[in-house]
Amino acid sequence: MTLSLERLTPDHFEAWSNLFADSHSSCFCQFWHFSGDKNAWLARCAFEPSANRQLAEQSLNDGQFTGLIARSDGKCVGWIKLAPAQQLVKLRNQSIYRKLELESDHVLIVGCLLVHPDYRRRGVALALVQGAVAEAERLGVRAVEAYPHAVAHEVHDEQAFMGRVSTYEACGFERVFGDVAYPVYRKVLRA
Repeated sequence: MTLSLERLTPDHFEAWSNLFADSHSSCFCQFWHFSGDKNAWLARCAFEPSANRQLAEQSLNDGQFTGLIARSDGKCVGWIKLAPAQQLVKLRNQSIYRKLELESDHVLIVGCLLVHPDYRRRGVALALVQGAVAEAERLGVRAVEAYPHAVAHEVHDEQAFMGRVSTYEACGFERVFGDVAYPVYRKVLRA
């Protein structure tokens, strides 16, 4: 499989959107930006997925939605969202992270990691995380943080929407907070 990584642009939106449709994921990477409660979110995903898609497209066109896509044979087969920490306040305000002294200046957060079902377990996620680190270095940020689901048993792909611990560890990320099922992993790029 030949894989290429590219920054998401408005020209990629349809292919990116198809990745979410093929993955049966109606969130269109909007969860961390949604202000309603859990029930409102579930209702939005079940009954109004087009609203999520529309918001993603608008944010992309406004330059407020960034990340990398993985392409193979002209098809979008993976996505990694990269956002400045200040844009993902909802993530940082989760009760398990609230008491942490998390850095936010010049830190990019992996806000989503999605691989097409037909391309999973083929190195796409690893390539996306490596690409995210390279992109962060290009942008001159200080660190990249990730919040994978970490439990003793294997998680289903749908539960790994923030990536897997093993992927981040393989890319040199270190666990900086770890007494919860959702630890914080960080790769420091510069002091």
